Amino acid sequence: MARDDPAPLHGIRVLEVGTHRAGAFAAAMLADLGADVVAVACGTDDRDEAARLAFDRGKRSVSVDPRRPGEVERRLVGWADVVVEEDLAWRSAGPLDGLDRLIHCTITPYGHGGDRPVADPGSQDLLVQALSGNMDLTGFAGGPPSEAGIPVADLATGVFAAIGVLAGVVAGGPRRVEVAKIDVAVALLSYMAVGYFADGEAPTRVGTGHSTIFPYNAFEAADGEVVVAPFTSRFWRNFATAAGRDDLARDDRYRSFSRRLRAKHELMAEIEPILRGRTVDEWVAIFAAADVPAGPVLTLGGALALPHTVARGMTPVLTAPDGTTRRTVGSPFRFRAPDGTTFRPDPGAVHDAGADTAEVLAGLDARDRRPATPQPPLTGVRVVDLTRMFAGPCATEVLADLGADVVKVEEPRIGDPTRRNLPMWGSDDDGESAYFMSLNRAKRSVALDLRSEEGRAVLLELIDGADVLVENFRPGVMARLGLDHETLAARRPGLVFCSLSGFGATGPLRDKISFDLVNQAMAGMIELTGDVGERPVRIGVPIGDMAGGLHLAVAVLAGLAGRARAGKGCWVDLALHDVLIGLLSDVAQRHLLGEEGTTRAGSRGRDTAPHGRYRARDGWLVLSAVRDEHWAGLAEVLGVPPDDRFTDARRRKEHEAALDAVLAPRFATGDVAQWVRDLTAAGVPAAPVRSLADALGSPLVTGRGLVYEFDHPAVGRVRNLASPLLVDGRRPGTGAASPVLGADTDDVLAELGHDGPDRARLAAEGVVRCS
Repeated sequence: MARDDPAPLHGIRVLEVGTHRAGAFAAAMLADLGADVVAVACGTDDRDEAARLAFDRGKRSVSVDPRRPGEVERRLVGWADVVVEEDLAWRSAGPLDGLDRLIHCTITPYGHGGDRPVADPGSQDLLVQALSGNMDLTGFAGGPPSEAGIPVADLATGVFAAIGVLAGVVAGGPRRVEVAKIDVAVALLSYMAVGYFADGEAPTRVGTGHSTIFPYNAFEAADGEVVVAPFTSRFWRNFATAAGRDDLARDDRYRSFSRRLRAKHELMAEIEPILRGRTVDEWVAIFAAADVPAGPVLTLGGALALPHTVARGMTPVLTAPDGTTRRTVGSPFRFRAPDGTTFRPDPGAVHDAGADTAEVLAGLDARDRRPATPQPPLTGVRVVDLTRMFAGPCATEVLADLGADVVKVEEPRIGDPTRRNLPMWGSDDDGESAYFMSLNRAKRSVALDLRSEEGRAVLLELIDGADVLVENFRPGVMARLGLDHETLAARRPGLVFCSLSGFGATGPLRDKISFDLVNQAMAGMIELTGDVGERPVRIGVPIGDMAGGLHLAVAVLAGLAGRARAGKGCWVDLALHDVLIGLLSDVAQRHLLGEEGTTRAGSRGRDTAPHGRYRARDGWLVLSAVRDEHWAGLAEVLGVPPDDRFTDARRRKEHEAALDAVLAPRFATGDVAQWVRDLTAAGVPAAPVRSLADALGSPLVTGRGLVYEFDHPAVGRVRNLASPLLVDGRRPGTGAASPVLGADTDDVLAELGHDGPDRARLAAEGVVRCS
């Protein structure tokens, strides 16, 4: 194995079998990071060119007969370090020996056992969005629920699968990783679910807004839509000044975070006419000068052509084996070693199914396996966590779930700003934020003033014993503190240093401040979501922040894997913008292949019908009957007579208006539960669109062990969401509490060798805070 290869997963062998979008995306991430991925083609590959370009680049392809598992499959398993599978049909004739001696990741829609909805690969994301409460959160108040503009459940499942695999690689022993899409979709509810547990109020559709923050919206400008997110006191004052309304910042009705939320309707009436008075470009320039998080709502084409997207290398050219070239969506990962060596994934060619069979079979050799260990995979790894808000804490929570000792370093006076976010467990004055609690379980809190010389000295002592440092300050802040990568790498060469920011450390927008709303807008996701002819909407869950955090966890694990092989740490420059461009995946690939009109489609299929939401007498349901056998079942249940316009999925799409005219009045005559029951009995993928509250209380979720209770030291018994991963049959993070501000300062200082009097002095001088 070459120790000087910059790819962090160089030498890792991955066998990808029977995957659909989620598994293919997980394996694509591993391939991007340098793993040798062999995709086993079982039967006919029915993915279109856009999907193949998005998910199969850089992999080798082997064809086997899925009905006859035998010597080839056994040799492939013996060759691999990792197996990722999403379809167990490839070994339906019996189990294969050796899977228990490697990292074995299985992906399912709903987990194993029990009653599960009917779902084929093409319908899983739609049904999971509906059943998990995600779909009910997307759209405008009073309007219909909307499917997200990208397949969020599939893609997020793929990222979690990659995290589980990489945790096994870092641990160095065999692991069994299980990921269910329904678990991941519930995890995406994040602070909204925990907020519901805290105050009993379930959020619902808010258009481009936020359930607990205002202003945090898209607004109509003179020529389009602009998003603004001035939700902190400083940003709010800057916004009011930039809008020419200093009086709003002084108005007692809007003075605080909570007051602006309570008065959002009257405040909206003040803001809307102001923003209609200028163009999008004018407002973006004004707000940039005023240091207000804002941005344009870009189309898919606009996001892909954005100079910053191009400068960050997110639309590289891919060369096929026949020499033809295509633009594709790139990888968001960037690594730099202390010696200046860099690694940026270079997308490899997409091979025809089975093209590498002879080459791969000729080069197979079995691997010796390390013995299994019962400990969590990241036991012994220490992470210094300098992150706050959402995306960074999301990443470090994943690492804490997997067994890492995460030391969260917070500002002594207020700590992570989200400690003040509503709703609270307990009173608004003395309680603990449900938002903070949802993102910081299983961590230790050290309150440390990094503006002081002594505070930075204590942090450096902490870093001396750390494996990982994670930060999400604006680019340049760590350098101003004397804590940049070059300085820390000289002091701690093995440190995996990971930086997360809105737009990264390079490119024309590197200094732009950003949050989930701005990133969704500028990556084309808001424009992709919602109904045709209506205003675009934000995806109801914070997919930008969540995806950024999950990719950051992948980067940390890849950095640790690379350090174990090459003996040196690295710096990772990760941008939320790059991550969201990467998640456009096959949707973006359609645009890059020249397909016109790739824009929002509501909850309809882009090429086939019927696929999407339908209104029943008492609510909404979703279904997918694009396959002929599913259409036949739907037609029988609804009593649809034969019609030449509806003979196949493409013709049904061509005549979708006529098809809706037939289906809609029939669905309006019955209840959701009745239609789902009858359609499921007929073998048609269908599900109710559940609210967040209904989803969290459904047997499909409660039976998965995703919700747990624990005793919080400040507010007593509370409920939280656990990790969607299952590792060796156990769900990480279950039972863990979030820390009170400074709860672990004294213990950590003692571990660093500070005696009692010194600890007391640091606290008295305000350098540290102990709870």
